[in-house]
Amino acid sequence: NLTKEEYIAIIGGHTLGFAHSTASGFDTLTWTATPTTLDNSFYYDIINKIWYDQQAQVNKLYEWEGKDNFFMFNCDIAIYKNLNSSIDPTNGKVSCDYGSCPTRND
Repeated sequence: NLTKEEYIAIIGGHTLGFAHSTASGFDTLTWTATPTTLDNSFYYDIINKIWYDQQAQVNKLYEWEGKDNFFMFNCDIAIYKNLNSSIDPTNGKVSCDYGSCPTRND
């Protein structure tokens, strides 16, 4: 089982990159406006933007989209709803960062 801090660190990986329809089965969209920069924008956006559940064009499964064409997976929204007390809504800073989270060897 992962700790709360480990979940936060792992989900922050969505700050980078895209969801490609060929790999994920979802529409090709980004999580943030700067998908090549590792920063707090994923955490800031998940708290401060309004998200709507939408049916993906590619696989007809549901994803969460904002008005600016960014998106979140169901797991992103679910983890946020469970862990939101660890994220500062004013700046997206989290109580854990990649360097301070414990490593797992199992």
